[in-house]
Amino acid sequence: MKYRPAEGGYVRGDETRQLIIDMAIPIFGDRGFEGASTRMLVAAAGASPAAIQYYFGGKAGLYRACAECLADNTWQKLNSDARHLDDLPPGTDPDVMIDALADFFLAQEKTLHDDRDMAQRALFLAREQMSSSGPVFDIIFERLNQRVLMKFAPVVGAVIGKASDDPETRLRTAMIIAHMVGMRSHGQITLRFLGWSNFDDNLLLWGAVMRTHLRAMLSAELAI
Repeated sequence: MKYRPAEGGYVRGDETRQLIIDMAIPIFGDRGFEGASTRMLVAAAGASPAAIQYYFGGKAGLYRACAECLADNTWQKLNSDARHLDDLPPGTDPDVMIDALADFFLAQEKTLHDDRDMAQRALFLAREQMSSSGPVFDIIFERLNQRVLMKFAPVVGAVIGKASDDPETRLRTAMIIAHMVGMRSHGQITLRFLGWSNFDDNLLLWGAVMRTHLRAMLSAELAI
């Protein structure tokens, strides 16, 4: 892809805007908003500070645009990968539904550890999700987090025999998602603790443990 036209200057339009976003996401992911300088961001895209002002109104606007793009793209991929959950007919055996959930989470974990770009995108999301407030947090919640939770709540509800909007269903769903996200953020810690170089050679054990944990989380009776 050409970053500049042959006659000089910058290509106007969606292509250049998207290029700046694509180059900025991993930088924001590694360094955060404050740690990513404008000079660093424009150098990665082969642009100038004026380009960020032109397309985004400044660094803060670029950060919001990155959040929108990242949330939308991540949701599209997750939703596509989880389409098999939509095909589970009413009355499906709970163990089958739990296996379907485990298959999805296992595939996501493998992709994350195999894909450096996705790992950097996960860092961007993690930084903002920890902030708990602000316009970028709202963007990621509305365009990604809420959609993911609403996607899995009907499956969790079906397993435990409750409606998808029941407070217990929603809380269990949130805890499952948090458990899986925690595994992502501790991936390298887990590898070192186990003395493994990667997860690929140990997927059978990993999948078995994940299924066991999911069954325990979804089958236990509440002690209240």
